[in-house]
Amino acid sequence: CTKLTDYGLTELFIEISYLKDLRSLRLDFGICELITDSGLRALKESIKPLSLLKTLTLDFTCVKRISDIGIYSLADSFSGLLDLRMLTLRLGYCERLTNNSLRVLLNSFRNLKLESLSIHLEGIENITKEGIKDMKDGIKTMESLKEIKLLSNVGSMIKKF
Repeated sequence: CTKLTDYGLTELFIEISYLKDLRSLRLDFGICELITDSGLRALKESIKPLSLLKTLTLDFTCVKRISDIGIYSLADSFSGLLDLRMLTLRLGYCERLTNNSLRVLLNSFRNLKLESLSIHLEGIENITKEGIKDMKDGIKTMESLKEIKLLSNVGSMIKKF
């Protein structure tokens, strides 16, 4: 995935936005070196119309050019996904992410009725124990969750209810 750019991603996301009856979506952009925060802004606009989506998997593992700003766009895209029940975010080794990304993601989950949440944050030095603790504490207040997987270098949480 060395040639996919934000422009190519934007074109893909435009097409995805027309699939309004889509119930499940898995996008794997792991190790795509040219994707930046701009690509995540484009994703935001394509996911919002997919209000019937129940399962979403987004893999940005090792996409080193995305930062907290891109995660803010991503988190904003979840607001219209009121039917979403299962969410997997693979953000491991996205080295520019910080605890701020965790806070924004957590706030974006609060209005959803997620039953299963999986977040992979391995290999991110700027994510601290305090950030993971805050995330764990916040996730515990989400009443609809039946399964949680939070993986990082500084703390993990795997629970089934």
